[in-house]
Amino acid sequence: METNLSNFSSYEPHRRAKYNHRNLRRSRKNSGGLMPIKIGLCVGICLVVVMVNVFLSPLMARVTQIAEEPKSTDDGVLGRLRFVELPGIIEVFAGGDRLTLPVNYQSASLDATSTELELKCAPYATVTTCAEGVVKSIGIDDRLGMYIVIRHDGDIESLYYGFSAITVEEGQPIEKLDTLGVLDENGLLVMKINHSGVPKNPCDYFPVSSVAKK
Repeated sequence: METNLSNFSSYEPHRRAKYNHRNLRRSRKNSGGLMPIKIGLCVGICLVVVMVNVFLSPLMARVTQIAEEPKSTDDGVLGRLRFVELPGIIEVFAGGDRLTLPVNYQSASLDATSTELELKCAPYATVTTCAEGVVKSIGIDDRLGMYIVIRHDGDIESLYYGFSAITVEEGQPIEKLDTLGVLDENGLLVMKINHSGVPKNPCDYFPVSSVAKK
């Protein structure tokens, strides 16, 4: 019995040493398996940091620069929108195609003074106004018959002669192409244009073609 205990006592340290050596090898083996994962995580983090510096930093710098740009304070400018001055009323009415012809016509002629435009139309043709304005006066001319005078902006007046019936009254505001009345059985409309009280050539204001000279 003493011999067996002696043998066991001498064997026990040897067995424990062998067991510890085996556990150490297993621990090293497990540590070696985790190492690639740790390296991969480190590389991934480094790539994210590099991408942020390369791509996002310039973008944020540009956004900051735009936000800090001073807004223009020039006259006629609001931010990046520029206001354009509109032409004056004289520029609108001056020129060959600025006013709308008030009637469909078959032929046109201009008197010797170049102030009366005669438009040959169908009998009892409907006449409309060439632009918005206000009816200034209505009357009868001994030579040209019933007439209407329309006052427009810019001290412009349009005059229409040759009516058999008139559908507007003095002081009435009218819009462009509103009906003024109808011509008589001759279908002859005479038109005049005054600017600041001075007669002008109607052909400079209306888009008429093939105008005969009397």
